[in-house]
Amino acid sequence: MEKIKENVISDKTPEMDHAISKKAHAQVVKEPPPSELFVFWISERINKQGELKWKINPVTFIYFLRHLGFKRFDINEDYIFVKINNHVIEEVPIHKIQDEVMTYINSIDDKILEGISKEELQSKFMTSPAYYFNKIKLSILGTEQNLLFNSDNKDTGFIYYKNGFVKCTKEGFNLFEYENLQGHIFKNQIKPREFKEGSPEGMFYQFVFNISGKNEKRFESLQTLIGYLLHSYYENKMKAVNLTDSIISENAEGRSGKTLLGRAIAHIKNVCEIPGKDFDPKNKHKYSTVKLDTQIVILNDLTKGFEFETLFNDITDAITVDQKNLQPFTIRAKMLISSNDTFRIDGASAKDRVIEFEFADHYNATFSPENEFNCWFFRDWDEDEWRKFDNFMCGCLSSYLKTGLIEAEQINLDKRKLLSETNSDFIAFMNEKVVDGSFKINMEYDKAILHEKFLDSFPEYRIHTWLRVTRNFTKYLVKYAKYSLKATPQERRSNGRSLIQFIGNVDDQIAGEKKIDELPF
Repeated sequence: MEKIKENVISDKTPEMDHAISKKAHAQVVKEPPPSELFVFWISERINKQGELKWKINPVTFIYFLRHLGFKRFDINEDYIFVKINNHVIEEVPIHKIQDEVMTYINSIDDKILEGISKEELQSKFMTSPAYYFNKIKLSILGTEQNLLFNSDNKDTGFIYYKNGFVKCTKEGFNLFEYENLQGHIFKNQIKPREFKEGSPEGMFYQFVFNISGKNEKRFESLQTLIGYLLHSYYENKMKAVNLTDSIISENAEGRSGKTLLGRAIAHIKNVCEIPGKDFDPKNKHKYSTVKLDTQIVILNDLTKGFEFETLFNDITDAITVDQKNLQPFTIRAKMLISSNDTFRIDGASAKDRVIEFEFADHYNATFSPENEFNCWFFRDWDEDEWRKFDNFMCGCLSSYLKTGLIEAEQINLDKRKLLSETNSDFIAFMNEKVVDGSFKINMEYDKAILHEKFLDSFPEYRIHTWLRVTRNFTKYLVKYAKYSLKATPQERRSNGRSLIQFIGNVDDQIAGEKKIDELPF
């Protein structure tokens, strides 16, 4: 490599200096080819004895940073810094830019330097790092022109690995080399392992089959739900996926595998997991840990009584990320929710924004996947187990693209919602009335009389309880009709009495001759 020639600005006449400066500037702003040594420093004479002073040329320094791949990435009214290399974009903090500059200086051969040493060059940055590496100065880097992202579309999904990208369609999936990629991707979209085609039937396959209750139809449904989450396409009807338990209990049980499924998805897509106990829908910083490249937001283990309606706009429109001391920005992302309790989802609008799936009670607090498979998922897997996992997940994405979302039949979801939104005494009372035929669909009842019968059966509710009030009792009646009888309430006043009737299909009514164990409880 040729030695660097000094760029010396002499003490000539002003006219000559101006001419030389123009010529030097013209030479500086011409960005050298990547194969040449990048010189971003210049010298000037500081006295008549010819003593030189070296300094960083701000123009060529910016060109040098661009040469390394650094660019500004605009987000609404704010911006971050990224490094772009072979269509791969990596978000970088300023100190990473600084590190690369120092690494480059260390790599320079002392023999090609004239008039300045590596130590002197390094000292320029070490003595004033805040001057050379600050957000406003680096904003001059500018943005990449015509930056296009390789993204999922209506019929195709992509998953990225070290040795290439997998293209998934309804016909199946195949691996391609990155030279065939049409647009840019973020670096952390690339999984830190290679993809190899093969059988999907490994530990995770069996785990998903188990939490589906070993039921083929539910297994197929859950595969499409996983595929829906893995499909980073947002120009269709967006739904949150809600994972819950199937076991009926007045106390939240958990440990059924919901968190593990979320972590599995995080090994394929960029996920931001937010603990449910920390999630406050009224807090403007609730999504502060979400990043620009987040594809799925997981609200893990939401607390009992969470108001699902507060998520409507986040599910269907966009998520606003408001981080402290930064300009807010918006992203589109899919949402995965898990809870040991059920959510109150009333009305067509709410039902249109969520699809619920109940986990079978295969796993619990005393029997975990670790107990069954004698290893810790993901951490203890060998290359072959990862291969099976990746093939299964790609297969889920293809299944979703082929069939769309398949909603599974309920196990105990409505029964659990009824218990959550009423109580066991009320349910026992209503079940008895249905069994003996004294409560039927399409029959009209006096709410006060029905309420009095309940208080006769459970006199403890007459004193200082919420249910001692008839209008509150009526709210429970409406819940029972909805979840147990699949009927619609209709109320009216007549001769001073408050009447209620539940309109529904008589064929769906629980017949009086049925046994009590065939009722909701």
